[in-house]
Amino acid sequence: MEKQLKELERKIERQHKIEQLEVTLKETSRTLHCTLENKKIKNLGMINRKFEKIGSRYFYIEKYIKEDWFDSAQKCREMGGHLALPQNETELHLIYKKLQYGFHWIDLSDLVDVHNCLENVSIHYPVGSDHELVVASPPR
Repeated sequence: MEKQLKELERKIERQHKIEQLEVTLKETSRTLHCTLENKKIKNLGMINRKFEKIGSRYFYIEKYIKEDWFDSAQKCREMGGHLALPQNETELHLIYKKLQYGFHWIDLSDLVDVHNCLENVSIHYPVGSDHELVVASPPR
């Protein structure tokens, strides 16, 4: 009887380890997929007419569709870019001058506190693409 109990405990422990590995594998797979999606920046060749030159780079500003940060980031990837990451304070101010609505998602958005304002941006933010997107997306 005790031998059967120990064997059952080992089986339960193995099953628990397998379930933990499955969860870890799913999380890793999701992370990898997201990373690959972020790297899948299309080579546009020509500048899409929806992009507007602001300063020395091109940006897309969504004016009508309201989405959350994640959907906005996905839309950016589908258009071949990513949420805008201003290179410096000057560029940030140039972008803000073009915005018509009260709230916009950029790559500096604070997802924990959407009311947290990033007023003193003075760090240089390296950017890998010359096509950036600003998506006008008030939180739902």
